[in-house]
Amino acid sequence: MGVENRYVVPEVTVTVAGMDKAMSQTTREEVLKKLRRRYQSAGPEYKRKLLDEAQGLLGYHRKAAIRSLRAPTIERGPRIITGRPVTGPCLAPSIVWLARAVKVERPLSLRLHR
Repeated sequence: MGVENRYVVPEVTVTVAGMDKAMSQTTREEVLKKLRRRYQSAGPEYKRKLLDEAQGLLGYHRKAAIRSLRAPTIERGPRIITGRPVTGPCLAPSIVWLARAVKVERPLSLRLHR
């Protein structure tokens, strides 16, 4: 029985996940927007090439590249920043005054649910 069982280790390349560190967020979004537009109208062979390009440029794994290229473009409006929420020690006098005003017999949260 001269059959030799030899295991051949396959060559594996690993793509490092994450965005290229030299590319800014706005540049990444612009590249992704252009790739999405080309990906939507492409045939199967060209889609494979676009996926390879997205993997190389953005550092995505293949499945993440497919998801990001198939996703609809999100148009975000301007960010609206309102005043800061008031918390902390500056609220203590108000809470004490409120508790005295309503003569708390039970916790305030229970009174508010009535």
